[in-house]
Amino acid sequence: MLAGLAIVLIAAIAVTTIVALDRASGDEPELVADATPSDPLEGLDGVLARAVLTSNLRATPGRQSDILAIVPTQQITRVTGRSADGDWLRVAYPADSDLAGWALRTSFDVERGDLATVAVASIGASEEPGDGVVPSVEDTPLPDLALVDAFLLPNGSLTLVVENVGTGRFIGTIGIQVTGGSGELLGVLDTQETSLLPNRTATIDTGLEITTTGSYLIELDRLDRIEEASEFNNAERVFLVATGS
Repeated sequence: MLAGLAIVLIAAIAVTTIVALDRASGDEPELVADATPSDPLEGLDGVLARAVLTSNLRATPGRQSDILAIVPTQQITRVTGRSADGDWLRVAYPADSDLAGWALRTSFDVERGDLATVAVASIGASEEPGDGVVPSVEDTPLPDLALVDAFLLPNGSLTLVVENVGTGRFIGTIGIQVTGGSGELLGVLDTQETSLLPNRTATIDTGLEITTTGSYLIELDRLDRIEEASEFNNAERVFLVATGS
């Protein structure tokens, strides 16, 4: 009986010694703190807005203005200005950058702050360099050519009506390219020198004979030689009815 108790006591002492040695060695289990997600809005000043739709950032507050960048849905932007009617916001994206452009107000939800505190931006005023705002207008008025009509003369010759929808006068030749519905190239030509004041039209007989009724793609300024207020309205798809159809 005594021998058994002695063995138990020796075993207990051995276990205590091992525990003491483990603690002395400093090899205690490392405690890992729960990771706390960082606040994505931390460090951002001013009014912030989240894109509820994928949105175009434009050079000026208008649907025909040049696209500078695209804001994906659910991304945070920083509001730096607004239009007088409140329909457009000038936002910086990424929010911590100096790249800014104009987007429709309906494409954004306010994430933080109050839009009423955002100053109305002066669209035509020049901006100070380095303030991160994209200039809203060109220093010099520019022409902007757009195809407003296309039809066939009785002899089948394709005739175009081109309007200068810009603010500057156009003087020069216009490169024109006509493509068929299946992608075949039907004609490439340059007009005679033409002068167009803003909001004026010119009728152009291309000399191209169209003999088949169908869809055609007509492109103005095919070599992009004309400096225009917008480069996104030079191509139009039209349906032409050939004579005798």
